[in-house]
Amino acid sequence: MLVTAIYFNKRKLYFSVVLAVVLLFTISFFFESVRAYQDPFEMIVVSTILIIGGFILYTVLSHGKEMWDQLAQTLEAQQSLLLQNQEMEGLAKRDGLTGLYNQRSFQERLDEELRKWKHEKDQLFLAVMDIDNFKQVNDTYYHQIGDQVLNWVATTLQSLQRVDDFPARYGGEEFVLILKRSTPDEAFEQVELFRKMIAAQSHAAMNDNIVTVSIGLCAYRRQGLSKEELFAGADAALYEAKHSGKNKVVVWQEKEK
Repeated sequence: MLVTAIYFNKRKLYFSVVLAVVLLFTISFFFESVRAYQDPFEMIVVSTILIIGGFILYTVLSHGKEMWDQLAQTLEAQQSLLLQNQEMEGLAKRDGLTGLYNQRSFQERLDEELRKWKHEKDQLFLAVMDIDNFKQVNDTYYHQIGDQVLNWVATTLQSLQRVDDFPARYGGEEFVLILKRSTPDEAFEQVELFRKMIAAQSHAAMNDNIVTVSIGLCAYRRQGLSKEELFAGADAALYEAKHSGKNKVVVWQEKEK
């Protein structure tokens, strides 16, 4: 009876009570030596104790089952809420169109990488990328095609992403890429490969015209350089790339003080 109560099984509890009473009377009936030391009153008392004990266990089992069900429902609701919160948090960190991380996530990641740099001293680079003549794409082929171009650029950027890289959509037609553990040559080669891949493909929806990107690349070379200064260096290199013919990578050279 106690075992059935532990397993919260009412049917087994019914069966165990009936079985105990039946066994009691069976033993008393078939074994004369047992009958000699028992009178009918004792049999009734023992049977009553078994039935009352079964009833008590049934009550405990019922309340325990209710508490177990409530606990299970609470845990399920908490798990569902946790999954919803994780999903919402993930959506809040991503750009809705391209699926890349958004500007907020980029700012948080860059802050984290600059804090790590003080201890790790790993090579750290920031690339700022802008699609050339994107307004003209939207004006000529409309925003639906413009959105396709943004998605294609984002997909290409992700295809070149290494383990420690962090690509994000900064806003509009501008993308950013944090590169770690690269030499200056490796960082340049990676963003240059991205630029070439973008420029190498024509688009049927744009009358087989191509899309190009301009890129500014800046290295984090010294402790004390702020996040704003690092971004300003990459942005200045991007500005130079834009105004010196577009479709190129320009590396920011910090002026000596």
